[in-house]
Amino acid sequence: MKKIPLKIKITLWFATILIFLVSLSYILVISVSSSVLLKNLKNDLIMTVEDNFDEIEYYDSLSGVFNDNDSDHYLAYKDGFIEIDDDFIGNMNGIYTVIYDENGSRLYGTDPTEKMADSEKFSDKKIRTVRLGGKEYYIYDRRLTNKGVENMWIRGIVSHEKADEPISDVARRSMIALVALVILGIGGGYIIAMKSLKPIKDIEAVARDISQSGDLKKRIKLDKGDKELYSLAETFDGMFDKLERSFESEKQFTNDVSHELRTPMAVIMAQ
Repeated sequence: MKKIPLKIKITLWFATILIFLVSLSYILVISVSSSVLLKNLKNDLIMTVEDNFDEIEYYDSLSGVFNDNDSDHYLAYKDGFIEIDDDFIGNMNGIYTVIYDENGSRLYGTDPTEKMADSEKFSDKKIRTVRLGGKEYYIYDRRLTNKGVENMWIRGIVSHEKADEPISDVARRSMIALVALVILGIGGGYIIAMKSLKPIKDIEAVARDISQSGDLKKRIKLDKGDKELYSLAETFDGMFDKLERSFESEKQFTNDVSHELRTPMAVIMAQ
Protein backbone atom coordinates (compact mmCIF):
# COMPACT_ATOMS: atom_id res chain seq x y z
CA MET A 1 0.00 0.00 0.00
CA LYS A 2 1.32 3.40 -0.99
CA LYS A 3 2.31 5.54 1.94
CA ILE A 4 0.50 8.83 2.51
CA PRO A 5 2.73 11.85 1.76
CA LEU A 6 3.84 13.84 4.79
CA LYS A 7 2.15 17.04 3.60
CA ILE A 8 -1.16 15.16 3.32
CA LYS A 9 -0.72 13.75 6.84
CA ILE A 10 -0.03 17.23 8.20
CA THR A 11 -3.04 18.65 6.35
CA LEU A 12 -5.33 15.85 7.59
CA TRP A 13 -4.19 16.35 11.17
CA PHE A 14 -4.71 20.09 10.90
CA ALA A 15 -8.12 19.55 9.24
CA THR A 16 -9.23 17.18 12.01
CA ILE A 17 -8.34 19.68 14.73
CA LEU A 18 -9.95 22.54 12.78
CA ILE A 19 -13.18 20.62 12.13
CA PHE A 20 -13.40 19.67 15.82
CA LEU A 21 -12.93 23.29 16.93
CA VAL A 22 -15.37 24.58 14.31
CA SER A 23 -17.99 21.99 15.34
CA LEU A 24 -17.55 22.98 18.97
CA SER A 25 -17.89 26.66 18.01
CA TYR A 26 -21.05 25.89 16.01
CA ILE A 27 -22.66 24.10 18.94
CA LEU A 28 -21.71 26.96 21.25
CA VAL A 29 -23.07 29.61 18.85
CA ILE A 30 -26.39 27.78 18.44
CA SER A 31 -26.70 27.16 22.17
CA VAL A 32 -25.99 30.77 23.12
CA SER A 33 -28.14 32.17 20.29
CA SER A 34 -31.03 29.91 21.24
CA SER A 35 -30.79 30.94 24.88
CA VAL A 36 -30.61 34.66 24.02
CA LEU A 37 -33.45 34.54 21.48
CA LEU A 38 -35.74 32.62 23.84
CA LYS A 39 -34.97 35.07 26.62
CA ASN A 40 -35.75 38.00 24.31
CA LEU A 41 -38.98 36.32 23.20
CA LYS A 42 -40.10 35.88 26.80
CA ASN A 43 -39.12 39.47 27.63
CA ASP A 44 -41.16 40.71 24.66
CA LEU A 45 -44.11 38.66 25.90
CA ILE A 46 -43.87 40.17 29.38
CA MET A 47 -43.44 43.72 28.07
CA THR A 48 -46.44 43.39 25.73
CA VAL A 49 -48.71 42.21 28.55
CA GLU A 50 -47.41 44.86 30.94
CA ASP A 51 -47.92 47.60 28.33
CA ASN A 52 -51.51 46.45 27.86
CA PHE A 53 -52.10 46.32 31.60
CA ASP A 54 -52.96 50.02 31.87
CA GLU A 55 -55.00 50.16 28.65
CA ILE A 56 -58.14 48.74 30.28
CA GLU A 57 -60.61 50.82 32.32
CA TYR A 58 -64.11 50.34 33.70
CA TYR A 59 -66.96 52.87 33.48
CA ASP A 60 -70.41 52.69 35.01
CA SER A 61 -71.74 54.63 32.02
CA LEU A 62 -70.49 55.75 28.61
CA SER A 63 -72.02 59.17 29.06
CA GLY A 64 -69.30 61.75 28.51
CA VAL A 65 -66.82 59.02 27.61
CA PHE A 66 -67.83 57.74 24.17
CA ASN A 67 -67.91 59.89 21.03
CA ASP A 68 -68.20 59.18 17.31
CA ASN A 69 -64.49 59.75 16.71
CA ASP A 70 -63.48 57.41 19.50
CA SER A 71 -61.38 54.49 18.23
CA ASP A 72 -61.33 52.68 21.55
CA HIS A 73 -63.22 49.42 22.04
CA TYR A 74 -66.08 49.15 24.53
CA LEU A 75 -67.49 45.96 26.00
CA ALA A 76 -70.55 45.63 28.21
CA TYR A 77 -69.45 44.13 31.49
CA LYS A 78 -71.65 43.56 34.55
CA ASP A 79 -73.47 46.82 35.21
CA GLY A 80 -71.08 48.99 33.20
CA PHE A 81 -68.61 49.02 30.35
CA ILE A 82 -64.98 48.13 29.80
CA GLU A 83 -62.93 50.51 27.68
CA ILE A 84 -60.04 48.94 25.78
CA ASP A 85 -57.77 51.72 24.61
CA ASP A 86 -56.74 51.78 20.96
CA ASP A 87 -53.14 51.44 22.18
CA PHE A 88 -53.99 47.95 23.39
CA ILE A 89 -51.91 45.46 21.38
CA GLY A 90 -54.02 42.43 20.54
CA ASN A 91 -51.55 40.77 18.20
CA MET A 92 -48.07 41.97 17.33
CA ASN A 93 -45.07 39.96 16.14
CA GLY A 94 -46.88 36.74 16.91
CA ILE A 95 -47.67 37.73 20.50
CA TYR A 96 -51.39 37.45 21.29
CA THR A 97 -52.97 39.33 24.18
CA VAL A 98 -56.34 38.17 25.46
CA ILE A 99 -58.68 39.49 28.15
CA TYR A 100 -60.54 37.02 30.37
CA ASP A 101 -63.17 37.72 33.00
CA GLU A 102 -62.91 36.49 36.55
CA ASN A 103 -64.62 33.23 35.58
CA GLY A 104 -62.09 32.46 32.85
CA SER A 105 -64.35 33.36 29.92
CA ARG A 106 -62.69 35.12 27.01
CA LEU A 107 -63.90 38.70 26.54
CA TYR A 108 -61.52 40.10 23.95
CA GLY A 109 -58.70 38.94 21.71
CA THR A 110 -57.59 35.74 20.03
CA ASP A 111 -56.12 32.89 22.03
CA PRO A 112 -54.40 30.11 20.02
CA THR A 113 -54.42 27.99 23.18
CA GLU A 114 -58.09 28.56 23.97
CA LYS A 115 -58.85 24.83 23.71
CA MET A 116 -56.91 24.28 26.89
CA ALA A 117 -57.67 27.59 28.58
CA ASP A 118 -60.08 25.93 30.98
CA SER A 119 -57.47 23.46 32.19
CA GLU A 120 -54.62 25.98 32.22
CA LYS A 121 -55.28 28.01 35.35
CA PHE A 122 -54.19 31.61 35.59
CA SER A 123 -51.03 32.43 37.50
CA ASP A 124 -50.06 36.04 38.10
CA LYS A 125 -46.66 37.22 36.79
CA LYS A 126 -45.38 33.78 35.85
CA ILE A 127 -44.25 32.49 32.46
CA ARG A 128 -45.33 28.93 31.78
CA THR A 129 -44.93 26.51 28.91
CA VAL A 130 -47.88 24.63 27.44
CA ARG A 131 -48.19 22.19 24.54
CA LEU A 132 -51.08 22.07 22.13
CA GLY A 133 -51.32 20.25 18.81
CA GLY A 134 -47.64 19.41 18.81
CA LYS A 135 -46.70 23.07 19.31
CA GLU A 136 -45.12 24.70 22.32
CA TYR A 137 -46.43 28.01 23.65
CA TYR A 138 -45.32 30.43 26.34
CA ILE A 139 -48.06 32.12 28.34
CA TYR A 140 -47.88 35.01 30.80
CA ASP A 141 -50.79 36.20 32.96
CA ARG A 142 -51.52 39.44 34.79
CA ARG A 143 -54.45 39.97 37.12
CA LEU A 144 -56.09 43.38 36.73
CA THR A 145 -56.45 45.49 39.83
CA ASN A 146 -58.15 48.65 38.54
CA LYS A 147 -61.56 49.56 39.90
CA GLY A 148 -64.35 47.58 38.29
CA VAL A 149 -62.05 45.06 36.61
CA GLU A 150 -60.67 43.43 39.72
CA ASN A 151 -59.86 39.76 39.24
CA MET A 152 -60.01 40.00 35.45
CA TRP A 153 -57.00 38.61 33.62
CA ILE A 154 -54.76 39.56 30.72
CA ARG A 155 -53.03 36.61 29.15
CA GLY A 156 -50.17 36.88 26.67
CA ILE A 157 -49.43 33.93 24.38
CA VAL A 158 -46.56 33.37 21.97
CA SER A 159 -45.47 30.29 20.06
CA HIS A 160 -42.00 28.85 20.53
CA GLU A 161 -41.79 28.84 16.73
CA LYS A 162 -41.26 32.61 16.81
CA ALA A 163 -37.81 31.89 18.21
CA ASP A 164 -37.19 28.90 15.94
CA GLU A 165 -37.12 31.02 12.79
CA PRO A 166 -34.29 33.36 13.87
CA ILE A 167 -32.46 30.42 15.44
CA SER A 168 -32.65 28.57 12.12
CA ASP A 169 -31.37 31.68 10.36
CA VAL A 170 -28.47 31.97 12.79
CA ALA A 171 -27.72 28.26 12.36
CA ARG A 172 -27.73 28.55 8.57
CA ARG A 173 -25.52 31.64 8.50
CA SER A 174 -23.15 30.15 11.07
CA MET A 175 -22.91 26.90 9.10
CA ILE A 176 -22.05 28.75 5.88
CA ALA A 177 -19.44 30.91 7.62
CA LEU A 178 -17.86 28.00 9.49
CA VAL A 179 -17.78 25.72 6.43
CA ALA A 180 -16.09 28.52 4.49
CA LEU A 181 -13.62 28.87 7.37
CA VAL A 182 -12.88 25.13 7.30
CA ILE A 183 -12.31 25.17 3.53
CA LEU A 184 -10.03 28.20 3.74
CA GLY A 185 -8.25 26.74 6.77
CA ILE A 186 -7.62 23.37 5.14
CA GLY A 187 -6.57 24.99 1.87
CA GLY A 188 -4.26 27.37 3.71
CA GLY A 189 -2.88 24.53 5.82
CA TYR A 190 -2.11 22.47 2.72
CA ILE A 191 -0.31 25.40 1.07
CA ILE A 192 1.70 26.10 4.23
CA ALA A 193 2.61 22.41 4.58
CA MET A 194 3.62 22.25 0.91
CA LYS A 195 5.80 25.37 1.19
CA SER A 196 7.30 24.23 4.49
CA LEU A 197 8.27 20.84 3.05
CA LYS A 198 9.57 22.22 -0.27
CA PRO A 199 13.13 22.75 1.10
CA ILE A 200 13.20 19.07 2.09
CA LYS A 201 12.18 18.13 -1.45
CA ASP A 202 14.97 20.38 -2.76
CA ILE A 203 17.51 18.70 -0.46
CA GLU A 204 16.26 15.29 -1.58
CA ALA A 205 16.50 16.26 -5.28
CA VAL A 206 20.08 17.57 -5.00
CA ALA A 207 21.20 14.54 -2.96
CA ARG A 208 19.67 12.17 -5.52
CA ASP A 209 21.27 14.07 -8.40
CA ILE A 210 24.70 13.90 -6.75
CA SER A 211 24.21 10.22 -6.02
CA GLN A 212 23.25 9.44 -9.62
CA SER A 213 25.75 11.72 -11.41
CA GLY A 214 28.61 11.51 -8.93
CA ASP A 215 29.17 15.26 -9.32
CA LEU A 216 30.32 16.35 -5.87
CA LYS A 217 30.59 19.97 -6.96
CA LYS A 218 26.83 20.44 -6.77
CA ARG A 219 25.41 22.10 -3.65
CA ILE A 220 21.95 22.55 -2.20
CA LYS A 221 22.40 26.29 -1.54
CA LEU A 222 19.07 26.61 0.26
CA ASP A 223 17.71 30.13 0.68
CA LYS A 224 17.55 31.35 4.24
CA GLY A 225 14.16 30.51 5.68
CA ASP A 226 13.37 28.03 8.42
CA LYS A 227 16.39 27.89 10.68
CA GLU A 228 16.27 24.11 11.10
CA LEU A 229 16.02 23.33 7.37
CA TYR A 230 18.63 25.94 6.46
CA SER A 231 20.97 24.42 9.06
CA LEU A 232 20.28 20.94 7.64
CA ALA A 233 21.08 22.13 4.11
CA GLU A 234 24.32 23.75 5.31
CA THR A 235 25.26 20.49 7.03
CA PHE A 236 24.73 18.57 3.79
CA ASP A 237 26.70 21.17 1.82
CA GLY A 238 29.52 20.89 4.38
CA MET A 239 29.47 17.12 4.05
CA PHE A 240 29.64 17.40 0.26
CA ASP A 241 32.59 19.82 0.62
CA LYS A 242 34.48 17.29 2.72
CA LEU A 243 33.64 14.46 0.33
CA GLU A 244 34.80 16.57 -2.61
CA ARG A 245 38.04 17.51 -0.89
CA SER A 246 38.65 13.90 0.11
CA PHE A 247 37.93 12.74 -3.41
CA GLU A 248 40.18 15.42 -4.91
CA SER A 249 42.95 14.59 -2.41
CA GLU A 250 42.64 10.91 -3.23
CA LYS A 251 42.68 11.69 -6.92
CA GLN A 252 45.71 13.93 -6.54
CA PHE A 253 47.48 11.29 -4.47
CA THR A 254 46.75 8.67 -7.11
CA ASN A 255 48.06 10.96 -9.84
CA ASP A 256 51.22 11.73 -7.86
CA VAL A 257 51.88 8.06 -7.15
CA SER A 258 51.26 7.22 -10.76
CA HIS A 259 53.68 9.92 -11.86
CA GLU A 260 56.34 8.83 -9.40
CA LEU A 261 56.03 5.24 -10.50
CA ARG A 262 56.02 6.14 -14.16
CA THR A 263 59.50 7.81 -14.10
CA PRO A 264 61.49 4.85 -12.64
CA MET A 265 59.62 2.47 -14.86
CA ALA A 266 60.53 4.53 -17.90
CA VAL A 267 64.24 4.45 -16.86
CA ILE A 268 64.12 0.71 -16.30
CA MET A 269 62.45 0.13 -19.61
CA ALA A 270 65.06 2.30 -21.37
CA GLN A 271 67.92 0.15 -20.03
